[in-house]
Amino acid sequence: MKRMKAMKKAAALAAILLILTALAGFSARAEEGKIPVRVLILPKFEVGGMTGDFPGEAQYFYEEYLSGGEVYPIPGGTGEAKVWYKDGIALCLLGQGKVNAAINTSAVLSDERFDLSEAYILCVGCGGAAAGYGIFGDVFVITSAVDMDLGYWADGRELGDKTGTTWFHDESWDDTAVVRLDESLTDRAYGQIKDLRPETTDNTVRFLRKEYPGEAWADRPPKVLK
Repeated sequence: MKRMKAMKKAAALAAILLILTALAGFSARAEEGKIPVRVLILPKFEVGGMTGDFPGEAQYFYEEYLSGGEVYPIPGGTGEAKVWYKDGIALCLLGQGKVNAAINTSAVLSDERFDLSEAYILCVGCGGAAAGYGIFGDVFVITSAVDMDLGYWADGRELGDKTGTTWFHDESWDDTAVVRLDESLTDRAYGQIKDLRPETTDNTVRFLRKEYPGEAWADRPPKVLK
């Protein structure tokens, strides 16, 4: 539990700097009669309530920016989709899975109550990484969005190499399977947080050393990466 809290708090603190940068550069006037959004935060899930218990992906943002604000149900969203809003900051829990994320993102962006014309969109969440590339506590600034379903999957039980890849690239889908994000914006975001030192715990270090004995990458501290 301590390890999970440290991971999530490190990611949230890093993203908070991005939000502050966005707020500092926001000067546009909202369209008349609309609610101005300067930063739209899009986590995927929360554990329990939005405050006061074990944190998911949204709680630190809610407690820092949105506590005591307004809540707006979102027509056309899945489940009980809603936006929390306060002082130019908006947050919507998209739900887990690409279908929920796509439907609820579209519902929020098309909601005519909000002026999102000059908003920064911050998509945040916990994720995995291949062993040897990422460790617990790393914070990543994402530079590309990839749809892994647009390729070919193989059943690992049918492969001669049981440790080999189970997904194969198909370049005919590249125009839709991969979206390169704005390089100048991702570079700017990375520049704002690259010198942060995410926290870890002694339990996390012991776990990695036990699972991957002798591996230098498993012994390094967490860091900010692209």
